[in-house]
Amino acid sequence: MSRLEREVSKERLAGSNLVVVSDHGMDGVGGIPSSLQTYADLWTSQLGGLKFLSPRGDKNFILEAHDAAEEISRVNPDSILLIHPTRYGLATFYMLPDELKGRVVAYWRTKTDQPHERKFDKAIDEVKHWLRKPSRGLVTALRRSMKDYGVRHIANSRSVAHSLVLAGIAQDENGVTIHRPPLHPRPEREYLSFDQRGVSQFNILVVSRISSEKGLENIRLLGEELKRSNIENWNIRVVGPIADPKYFQMLKQETSGLPVEFVGEKGWPELADYYAGSHLLFMPSRTESWGQVTVEAAREGTPVLCLPSPGSLEIFEETNGSFGALMDMDQRKEMVQFLNLLNDPGNWSQLSQSCLEGSKRYSAEVLCQYLLEDVVLR
Repeated sequence: MSRLEREVSKERLAGSNLVVVSDHGMDGVGGIPSSLQTYADLWTSQLGGLKFLSPRGDKNFILEAHDAAEEISRVNPDSILLIHPTRYGLATFYMLPDELKGRVVAYWRTKTDQPHERKFDKAIDEVKHWLRKPSRGLVTALRRSMKDYGVRHIANSRSVAHSLVLAGIAQDENGVTIHRPPLHPRPEREYLSFDQRGVSQFNILVVSRISSEKGLENIRLLGEELKRSNIENWNIRVVGPIADPKYFQMLKQETSGLPVEFVGEKGWPELADYYAGSHLLFMPSRTESWGQVTVEAAREGTPVLCLPSPGSLEIFEETNGSFGALMDMDQRKEMVQFLNLLNDPGNWSQLSQSCLEGSKRYSAEVLCQYLLEDVVLR
């Protein structure tokens, strides 16, 4: 973009109003709420008007969606951004006047076609229940409205874009723009070397919700490979909320003889301390549509070992494998070789620096700016 084009864009942004609608509030540490705060911090000074709408929980969601639609009509914004709309976002869209539906951009963060991710279908059912409309009729109305009114779709990965087509939400993948979500804001701290992260112990980190689709049973298999490596003292810390208590109990039994610690959910910036203090991040899931955890670990100079998933494949493709290793659990020889390589401080430092350099492409400022311009200046 030339200097003149940048000035024109800056002027257009300053004269534009944007409303962001999310089913999640501004507080919290999950991907969407933290992204909202990042958007607010970086967009407020650039726009003529910026408003965030999310359910407060003091009414049923359909009444809150009605209030949101009325507020959007009152503001009459140039653009409306729905961030992964589920029941609140979908109901708000449904209630918007026709002339405002054409100003909507929907930003999708999660696949809509996975059996364990029935958020979209569940949201449709809940909206249908409250509006007392037949489910099929409402689905058709919502999807036809999105297409008839020219709603643009943005996805955080190619796999999510593909799922939008399978779900009948988007016409085809060529019509879906890919935008990576911004990372948590990085705390101000010095980079930690190999020895500063632990001289006598090799620290491995897993950050994941404890649920069966996350593939955490692979932790035990990783432990078996670690025993075959030249790493003498190691531990694995698992950070994340317990979504499935029965699965959690099974994991505890499977890993009972290994130095594995389940530390529970950690908020931000405490989670950043775990990234920065680890020698390796292990991503055991094969279903991730994106890998924000992978990128945030790499930003701290922490190499990663990822199992093949749609999101991990995209990250390793974009960064030319600079974050670490992408392999499956049956590649036992290669995995041990990679672990042995990381156990050498010199080799580890080289890969750590590669992580730092490769993660620059995911700067929150860059990602947020691209998204803002694509939503408002489309």
